[in-house]
Amino acid sequence: MEFISLFKQGGLVMYPLLFLSFVSLTIFFERLLFYRSIDISTQRMNDLLIYIKEADVEHITSMAAEKYSDTIYLAQAYFESKLEYQKKVQALETMVNVKSMGYNENLAFLSIIITLSPLLGLLGTILGIISSFKVFDLQTEASHFAITSGIGEALIATAFGLIVAMLALVLYGVLKYYIGRLNKKLALCCVSLLSVKNDTLM
Repeated sequence: MEFISLFKQGGLVMYPLLFLSFVSLTIFFERLLFYRSIDISTQRMNDLLIYIKEADVEHITSMAAEKYSDTIYLAQAYFESKLEYQKKVQALETMVNVKSMGYNENLAFLSIIITLSPLLGLLGTILGIISSFKVFDLQTEASHFAITSGIGEALIATAFGLIVAMLALVLYGVLKYYIGRLNKKLALCCVSLLSVKNDTLM
């Protein structure tokens, strides 16, 4: 109940801030579930690198059938490609770039929320202070109390805006950590694929 009371005291700006916090959490859980669905365990990654080194297409195809992963997909597509070596390398590079760009999808919205939330909170505080000073002309003790009380309530919006921004920043950092792990595995896969001799692929 105390939170609801503070929320109402923060003014109308609190509603878009609350909405932004829900958007942040929605993006975070959507991306997290997506990353986990395409990730590959350390053991499977090690097995994949061994199969790539040995050009064991059969086992790579078997791994792809068990569970989808971007790294396994890249290896399978690379070995099954009928293109010349140079064009095959270019296609591999294109696929890696597309996959990497896909990892960052929707993260721009988190960046916007990180920047926008404190500004909305500050706007709410300014509007609250303006509203408080409307009673400044009344030279009474009650009016002075109303001004200081109104300023205190107006600062609630700034505090809430900072909380939303910090939450979004933490979520953004966690997602970036997962993206770094996925990109590292893509890089390891590419290095292994490019180290395979041309005559092995013929």
